[in-house]
Amino acid sequence: MYKIYTDGSCKGNGKDLAIGGIGIAVFEDGKLIKKIHQAYSCTTNNRMEYKAMIKAMLYVNQNKLDDVTFVSDSKILLSTITEWMISWEKRGWKKSGQGKAAKIKNLDLVLRLWELKKELPIKIKYEWVKGHDGDEGNEIADELTNRLDGEVFEDKVDYEILQNYGVSNNLAPR
Repeated sequence: MYKIYTDGSCKGNGKDLAIGGIGIAVFEDGKLIKKIHQAYSCTTNNRMEYKAMIKAMLYVNQNKLDDVTFVSDSKILLSTITEWMISWEKRGWKKSGQGKAAKIKNLDLVLRLWELKKELPIKIKYEWVKGHDGDEGNEIADELTNRLDGEVFEDKVDYEILQNYGVSNNLAPR
């Protein structure tokens, strides 16, 4: 059984010079087997949470893992994956409401999560854990988000995926 902890953070959240990071800690049968981290510029905390989960899902798919529990301290991320995406997809990738209220923040990442979730093996679970509360996997993932060494990638909106779904106009500002 695998437990994969994901986390994201951002210093200067949402500002032009913001820098963020993702952290992923992969456990197999209780033993830490892999750490993943990356740094991004021009980003937000929520984008980092989403990107961490995307990277973790890619890892699961590439390594053909089964019986996986994804663990995050982001209730927004977990609600997006387990509840909200289903209704947004039915509405043409909009929230209920009109105008700006119907637009989805980080829609490019939401759509990528949607695609990856459909590719995951059947035995997948999602679990929330309270952040900064002593959970070993969460603490490791959190620590990795702050490793801003090495290459820093620019966090660009993926307009191609928005065009593929025909929802370029549904993107809310970060």
